[in-house]
Amino acid sequence: MKKIFRDPKFYLVTFFFFLFSLVSIIEHTHFRTYGDDLGIFDQAIWHYSLFQTPVSTVRGLSNILGDHFHPILILLAPMYWIFHTPVNLLVAQAFLLAITIIPIYLIAKKELGGTFYAVAFAIIYGIFWGIQETIGFDFHEIAFAVPLIAFSIYYIRENKPKIYIPLLVLLIFVKEDMTILLCFFAFYLATFKRYRQSIAIFLLGFSSFIVITKWVIPFFAGTRGFRYWHYTEFGNNIFSASINILLKPIHFFKVLFSPLKKFITEFFTFLPFIFLPFLSTTFILAIPLLLERFLSTESAYWGFHGHYSATVTPILVISTIDAIAFLEKKKILKFKKYIVLIILLINVGSIVVFPFNQIFSIQNYYLTKNLSTGYQALRLIPQNASVIAQNPIVPHLSERNNIYILKPDMVYPSGIEYILASSNVGLWPYTSFSQIQKYLNSEQKDGYKMIFSEDGWYVLKRK
Repeated sequence: MKKIFRDPKFYLVTFFFFLFSLVSIIEHTHFRTYGDDLGIFDQAIWHYSLFQTPVSTVRGLSNILGDHFHPILILLAPMYWIFHTPVNLLVAQAFLLAITIIPIYLIAKKELGGTFYAVAFAIIYGIFWGIQETIGFDFHEIAFAVPLIAFSIYYIRENKPKIYIPLLVLLIFVKEDMTILLCFFAFYLATFKRYRQSIAIFLLGFSSFIVITKWVIPFFAGTRGFRYWHYTEFGNNIFSASINILLKPIHFFKVLFSPLKKFITEFFTFLPFIFLPFLSTTFILAIPLLLERFLSTESAYWGFHGHYSATVTPILVISTIDAIAFLEKKKILKFKKYIVLIILLINVGSIVVFPFNQIFSIQNYYLTKNLSTGYQALRLIPQNASVIAQNPIVPHLSERNNIYILKPDMVYPSGIEYILASSNVGLWPYTSFSQIQKYLNSEQKDGYKMIFSEDGWYVLKRK
């Protein structure tokens, strides 16, 4: 036990676990988390905790596995036996991202020789803008993938197949796209001349992708099939897309780097590592994650915001460590400490504009009038009542059988008991509160009574 408390890894993991938890809880308590994502997962995992089908009325699904394949989320259900709150998921995500520091620390210490480099790269990982954005944007299942990827890389390098093979298999249960990453782990294993394992992992990954997207997800979705194929620029499925990419390389690069929004995000993905990851064979693992994002027709993937950089982060960090070690070995780089300090300072600077700046705002640490009124409005809703609520309000009420996001032109089941809205929280998918106000007015003419109206918060109850 004394040895653990003398280990810098313990303090790094503890510090970043606290920091990640603090930032995400600040976001949630200030109504900056959303029904789309945190509310969806909270309702589904709450159902898991009751040994029920993971229904998500927030998402409009009778089984959330009909949307994405992430049965690993069942592991979080026991947390709800102790506390009934979506904060469970935020804290779990903080822990999963924090423990990823361990393999990064160990790799940096071994490859670069010294605690200084291990600590530096642990910090670089923890404050990279991709991790900041992940922490600042609700909860997502890919939080499980981040440590699985990092620990798999570490144990592959340590040649411990009894550990890394189970870790790679677990990736299948995180999300269906991780099966493609598994194929690239096969290529990574081939660089270590473990060809039998490489072939087995490739076949497992590719066959899992086909089975999950063609049969498993459609089975849970009912008649609707897999709906996340966003690569119609190249083909209608993975086979035709792969062929067209090979046959049309010019078109491939055009789609990869345009529009400008993509190029800017790509540039600032590598700038914090001064473009060193390209020099490492570990970068092989980043390829499917980057292509999945920037070849997509879904524009939400192209920018800085969101969790889309989370899984690639440990790969970029480890690739940078490898590159510095390689340059030093080839005697191209003589002052590696200064290079590491430059990388560290670039990432420290990102705190100014990315979510970790929330910790420096004093207003995030006291109960404002708006927050007090908001929580007063929430207390008016009985635990089992059905609710329609504005997007940022949903995660505060999502542990119930029937809750729906307030959206334009949405058709809701009859008999919903309560409606909640506020002019003081995010409006998406609306563009102005006047649109929401118009909806509230129409509902008051159609069977609802305003039972609370204070400081921009509104609660309607069915008569």
